[in-house]
Amino acid sequence: MERLQRILAHLSEKSSVEAKTTGGEWQETVDTLSRMLLDMIRKDGQHHVADQVQNMIALSAKYRKSRDSAIFAKIADSVRALTTSETEIASRSLHTMLDLANLAERQIHIDNHTDLAHSGGKDDCAATFRILKKRGFDAKSIREALISQKVELVFTAHPTQATRRTIINKFQQIVRLLSHRARPGLKKTEIAMVDTELARMVRAVWRTNAIRERRPTPISEAKGGVAIIEDCLWDAIPRHVRTLDAALKTVGADPLPADCCPSRVASWMGGDRDGNPYVTWQTTESVLALGRWRAGHLTFAEIDRLLWDLSLTQANQQVTQLAARYYNELKSHSKAEYFIGRANKSEPYRCVLAYIRFRLWNTNHYQEAYYTYLRTCINDPQARPPQKPEVPLYEDAGEIISLLKLLHVSLHDCGDGLIADGRLQDLIRRLKCFGLHLLTLDIRQESGRHLKAMHEIVAHLGLGNFSEWSEQKKIDFCVKELQSPRPLVPWDFSCSADTREVLDTFKMISRTDPKSLGAYVISMARSASDVLIVELLQKEAGVKSPMRVAPLFETKTDLANAPSNLRKLLDIKWYFERIKGEQEVMLGYSDSAKDAGRFASVWGLYKAQEGMCAVAREKRVKLTLFHGRGGTVGRGGGPQHLAILSQPPRSIQGRMRVTVQGEVIDKDFGLRQIACRSLNTYASAVLEATLQPAIAPKSQWRKIMQQLADDSCDHYRKIVYNTRGFNEFFAACTPVREIGEMKLGSRPSRRGKSGGVTKLRAIPWVFGWTQTRFHLPVWLGVGKAVSRVLKEKGPQELLEMYKAWPFFRSTISLIEMVLAKADSTISHWYVNELVPVTYSALAADLHSELLRTITMVKTVTGHKILLESDQNVRLLVDNRQPYIDPLNLMQVETLKRLRSGDRDPEVRMTLNNTIQGIAAGMQNTG
Repeated sequence: MERLQRILAHLSEKSSVEAKTTGGEWQETVDTLSRMLLDMIRKDGQHHVADQVQNMIALSAKYRKSRDSAIFAKIADSVRALTTSETEIASRSLHTMLDLANLAERQIHIDNHTDLAHSGGKDDCAATFRILKKRGFDAKSIREALISQKVELVFTAHPTQATRRTIINKFQQIVRLLSHRARPGLKKTEIAMVDTELARMVRAVWRTNAIRERRPTPISEAKGGVAIIEDCLWDAIPRHVRTLDAALKTVGADPLPADCCPSRVASWMGGDRDGNPYVTWQTTESVLALGRWRAGHLTFAEIDRLLWDLSLTQANQQVTQLAARYYNELKSHSKAEYFIGRANKSEPYRCVLAYIRFRLWNTNHYQEAYYTYLRTCINDPQARPPQKPEVPLYEDAGEIISLLKLLHVSLHDCGDGLIADGRLQDLIRRLKCFGLHLLTLDIRQESGRHLKAMHEIVAHLGLGNFSEWSEQKKIDFCVKELQSPRPLVPWDFSCSADTREVLDTFKMISRTDPKSLGAYVISMARSASDVLIVELLQKEAGVKSPMRVAPLFETKTDLANAPSNLRKLLDIKWYFERIKGEQEVMLGYSDSAKDAGRFASVWGLYKAQEGMCAVAREKRVKLTLFHGRGGTVGRGGGPQHLAILSQPPRSIQGRMRVTVQGEVIDKDFGLRQIACRSLNTYASAVLEATLQPAIAPKSQWRKIMQQLADDSCDHYRKIVYNTRGFNEFFAACTPVREIGEMKLGSRPSRRGKSGGVTKLRAIPWVFGWTQTRFHLPVWLGVGKAVSRVLKEKGPQELLEMYKAWPFFRSTISLIEMVLAKADSTISHWYVNELVPVTYSALAADLHSELLRTITMVKTVTGHKILLESDQNVRLLVDNRQPYIDPLNLMQVETLKRLRSGDRDPEVRMTLNNTIQGIAAGMQNTG
C-alpha cells in the first residue's frame, strides 16, 4: 500500500504541474503562437484559408461542448469546400499549431518543474532520498546503492518517427524563447523583442518542408542520436549527477565519487539490423566511427575550456612531476608548439591538459578522416585508409580519465576542492558516461539469420542439416566447437548473401574497440541454442572480447518459456563460466502486445520477469532486464516513474536498461532541462525499487489477473487473427498502407511484402489505429475479460486490486488514459466514408466493444467519467480536440482521393500533414 501511495503522490504532483498547463497560461500561449502563424498565412495572400482554419477550430470547439451532429456536419462541409491547394495549406497550419501547442506545454512543464524541485517535487531526487531515509535506510546505504546502480537508456530509431531533425532544432529554440517570455517582470519592450524572435522562428518552421523528401538512412538516424548528445545530454549528464550529489547532501551523505555516473546512454541506431536491409556491417562500422569522431570533438572543446580554468600554480608532487614530463615531451614535438600555448612550467595543470589536448587533436583528426574513409569505401572499394600519426592516439577514455582524476585529487590536496568539483569533475563524469565513443552501440539481429548461417556452415562441412537437429544436439555441437581451439570453417567459404552479411558483421565486431559495443541482442529468441550460435560465431570471427549476448523474448509463448530457457542456458557449464555471474535478457513489449493484447502482454511480461529473476537468484547470477518499451501505451509506453515502481518485486536490483524510441527521445531528452529531469526520474525510481521492492500480489489477485489475461487474449486473437476480413477492414479504415509509403524511417514498416497484421511491425499497427482515434490495440479484449470477472465475482475483488496493487492500477490507469483519447464519432466517420459496407457488422461490433470497455474500466476504477480523478489530463486531451478534428476529416477526404487514383502531389502532401498533425495532437505515433 505504501508503494501505491508513492505512485499516487507522483501522479498528484504531475497533475499540479498540468493544472497550469491546462489553464489560461497554456491557452494564452497557444493563441499567441496560432495568431502569429495565421497572420503569416494571411500575409502570404491566403486570407481565405486562414479564415477557414480559424472557423473550423471554432466550430470544433463548439461541437466538443454540445456534441451537436449538425455542427460536426458543418466542419465536414467546410473541409470538402476547400480546394486541393487550400486543403494542403490548412492541414499544414493545423499540424503546425499542434506542434506549437506541444511546445507551449513543454515550456510550462520546464518552468513549473523547476519550481517543484525547489519545493521538493516529484523529480527532486532529494524527496526520494528523504523518503528512503524515513523508511529506515541510512545515508551510507543510499549512497552505496547509487554508486553501484547502472541505468542505461538505449536510443532507437523507428519507422514512425515523424518529425525532421531540422524542425526539432527550431522547436528547441521556440521553447527557449517561450521560457524567456514567461519570466516575471519583463518590460513590454522586452516582450516585444521576444515576440519578434518567436515570429521569426515560427516563420522558419512554416517555411521549412516538414515532410522528408528522402527516406532517412541509418547513418542520418544515427546523426540524429549524436545530435541529442551534443545538444542536450552532454550538458544534462553532469547536471543530473550534480543533482544526485545535492540530494545526497540533504540526507547527510557524501557526494558521489568524481568518476561515478549511475546513468549511461547507448544506441541501436546503425546497429539494429533486424528487418532492416539498409543496416549492413559497413553501416555499423561507419556509425561507430562517427561516434568516436564526435566524442573526440566534444572532449577537445572541454579540455580547451579547462585550460582557461586551471591556471593554478600549486599542485601535489605527482601532478608537478607529470607536468614537467609532459611539458618536455610537448617541446620535443615540432607540431606541438601551438598546443603548449597557455601552458608553462609554473602552471602544472595546464601542462597536463596541454598534453591531453595535443593528443586529442591528433586523435580527432584521424577519427574524422577514418569516418570519411569508411563512407567513401561504400562507393569506392579502392579508397585508402588514412595513416595514423606518429603521436599516440587515444584508443579509449580510460587514460584521459586517469589523468583528470589525478588533477582532481591534486586540487583537493591543495585546498582547491571547490574548483576540482566544477568543470573538471563534470568532464570526468561525461567521459565515464560517453567515453571516447559517445554512444555504446548494441547489435541486434533476428535469430533466424544466425540459424541460417549455422545451417550453411554445417552443410558446407557435410555434417548434416543443422536446422532440423534437436535442441540438445544443437547445444552439444555449439559447446563442443566453442571449446575447440581449431576454427570450424574457412571464413571465406561460399555462402548466401544473407549469411555473408552475418559473418562480415561478426568480423567487423572483432576489429572494434569492445568498450564501444554493448549487447548483442537476438530478436525472436526461443531457445538456449540461439544464444550459443552467436557465441560460436563470435569465436569463429576472432572476437577477443566477446559482446554479451541478450536473448529478446517477444511473443506470449516466448515470454512464458523465458524462465525455462534461461535455466537451460545457465545449466550449460561452458556458458555459465563464460558470463562470470552476469546475464542480460531483453523483454519485448511491442510484439507481445500485438500478439496477445494488452492484458495478456503485461501479465506475461510480469510473470516472465518473476520467473527469470527466481532462476537468476537460484543460480547466483546478476540479471539485468532490458525493457523494450515503445512510446505508446499499446507498445509498453507510459510514465517512467510509474512503470519502474510497478515492476515485480526484486526484479530491479540496481540495474536496468530501457529503450527510448522514436519521438520519445525528443520529448524526454530534447531539451537540457527536460533531459536532466528524465534522468533524475529514472535514477530515483530505480533506486527506490531496488531498496524498497514492491510487495508480491495476493494469490487470489494472481488468479484473477491470469483469467483476465487468458480471456482477453482469446477475444483479441479471435478478432485480429481469426476474423475473416479483419486485415482488409484494418487496411481500409486506417491509413496504415499510406503510412508505409511515407519516408519516415530507414526500416521498412513490414517484415515482408504480405501477410496482413502478422507481418506488420507492432509500431505501424499501433500508429494506424491511433490516427483514426480508435486505439484498438490498447483496449481490445479488456472489456470482454473484465465483464466476465464482474459477472462471476462481482466488482469487489477488482476494486481492491485497483486500490492496493500498483501493477494493476498502473495497467488500468494507462488503458483509461488511452480510452479518454478515443473518439467513436471520428472512428465511425472513417468507417462510413472509407470502408465497404460488407464490413459494417464488424465495425459495429468493434464500436460496441469499445463502449463496453469504457463501461468496464469505469466500473473497475469507480469513476463516473474517464479520468475523473485526473481531470487535468482530461483537459490536456480535450484542449487539443478542436485542432485535431478537422485534420481527421481532411485525412478521410484525402484517403478517398488517393484510393480513387488521384496522384496530385498536393494530395499526398496533405495526407502526410494530417498524419503528422494527428500524431502531434495525440502526442504519440507508434
